[in-house]
Order: sequence, then structure tokens, then C-alpha cells
Amino acid sequence: MWQATRPIDTTPPKAVLAEPEPNEPLFAEPTRQVTFVLLDDQGRIPTFFVFADEAQKATALGINTLRGTPNERGVEIRFEAIRFRRDETDPDTLWVRAVGIANETEGKTPISLAEFERGQSLDLHFHDEIRVPFVAHVIYEIYMTIQYAPESQQVTLTNASGSIRWKMLGSDAFDKGMLETSVRGQKGEYPEKPLLQF
Repeated sequence: MWQATRPIDTTPPKAVLAEPEPNEPLFAEPTRQVTFVLLDDQGRIPTFFVFADEAQKATALGINTLRGTPNERGVEIRFEAIRFRRDETDPDTLWVRAVGIANETEGKTPISLAEFERGQSLDLHFHDEIRVPFVAHVIYEIYMTIQYAPESQQVTLTNASGSIRWKMLGSDAFDKGMLETSVRGQKGEYPEKPLLQF
């Protein structure tokens, strides 16, 4: 039980930002992955909380215990970085990973590298589930719209929102939140976290 519920280290890893190379290809060979470090308009990690009300504290405690991420404010949803990984078999296909407080989660639908590099606004959706038999079932949903600016090699992230459904022993709680700030991403290096898999 201690091994399963002990708190993990939620200290953000150190980011190394790259100097912009305006209008250079994003995926010059042999690059297979590009990471953008995300910051809000105050220079902080974009974050919002769900299950933050006083009446929701028991639910927040249950989710935070399962995740190993204790927080008295509620359940923390953090957007630290976003990664684009080039598909091994199709050079125009990118798989997208969002880096959160404890894990990385991969989008279920890829995007086109050509559309991304042209600066089109692209909608992303991330969905993951945690099932602990006879104990809990947690469903995570994350949505965002992302746009790349080739002249500055930065991304802009808008409409970032997320929700959690928590089912446990007859209870079914749901809450959602949204970033209330603009988010910019700069190309750089960011240590990888475990991929959320169940």
C-alpha cells in the first residue's frame, strides 16, 4: 500500500530553452522529436485545479492519493511541455504528448506535420483512464488548440481545458476546469516523464 500511494516528486524538471531559428524546418533530419516548454503570460507553468471546492475535498483526496500527488487546493492539472514525435513510417504524421504534473499522456489522433508547419490551428484531445479493480475508475480528458508560428518557432496554446470523472464504491463525481491565461511554448529540452499507461 505504501509503495502504491507514496507521494511522487512533483518538482518541475529543469527546462533548457533553444534559441529560435526563424523559418528553419522544425524537423530537420535526423530529428524525430521536438519539445516546446510551456509558460503562461506570467512566466509560470500553466495550471488549473479541479475538485477544489470545500465539498469536493474527499474526492480530491482520493484522486490525489491514487496519483501520488497530494495538494490541498484540489487536483492539479499542469501543462509543463508538449512534445511532437514523428511517426516512424509516415514522415508527415506527428504524435503529440502532453507533459503534466506526474506523467506524459499521448493523444489518440495524430496531426499532419505539413498543416502544423503552415501555422494552422489544430485541435488536440487526450484521453486516459485509470482502473483499480473494485476500488476506483478515473477518466481524464484534456483538450487544447495549438498553433505554430514558423517565423519565431513558438507555439500558442488556447482553449486548454480538462476534466476528471471519479467513480468509487458507488460514487460518481465529475469536475472540469480551464486555463484562464494565454500560453506560449518555446522550443527546448525537457526531461521525459513516464508515459501514462494502464
